[in-house]
Amino acid sequence: MEGGVLKAKIVFVNAVSALRFPLAALTAWAMWAGRWEIAAAAYASGLVTDWIDGPIARALKAETEFGREWMEPAADLALLAGGIVGLVLIGIVPWWALALLAVGDRCVNYLVKPRVKRPQRILFVQAVFLEGTIAVISVFLLYRVDPRLAVAAVASAPIVAYAKRRRIREFAAWCFRE
Repeated sequence: MEGGVLKAKIVFVNAVSALRFPLAALTAWAMWAGRWEIAAAAYASGLVTDWIDGPIARALKAETEFGREWMEPAADLALLAGGIVGLVLIGIVPWWALALLAVGDRCVNYLVKPRVKRPQRILFVQAVFLEGTIAVISVFLLYRVDPRLAVAAVASAPIVAYAKRRRIREFAAWCFRE
């Protein structure tokens, strides 16, 4: 019976990650339709699933290689692409930027990382790019809902960075260790 419980936990964690796929599509559609509140809520919900799926997996002792190596990155990329597709659909970002994101991310992960002495340095650059892109999309959506929300988000960024300073420092140290 214990194996069944573990499988259920794994399915639950992967389902939390998989929620990002429809949320990405909803984000893109809502941006295209000019439904900014829906777009912002869908994108924010996707970000929440991104923040909680790892801790849930660890808490339930339901981490798997599939979840860590395939589901999580694919769901992250889908959410990011959903935001960028929305920006493409409304004419703010050119189509080639979306192709660059998808092809570039896969090329880095499967062609560059395995051939580099310290692939964690590439991970650092990817993380900075990902977080920056998420921030830009988030601020854009907040601005479309209410410009004051975007100002508040930008103003709070240093506070969030300060709160995460230890984690950021540890990540950077890991990425650039010799």
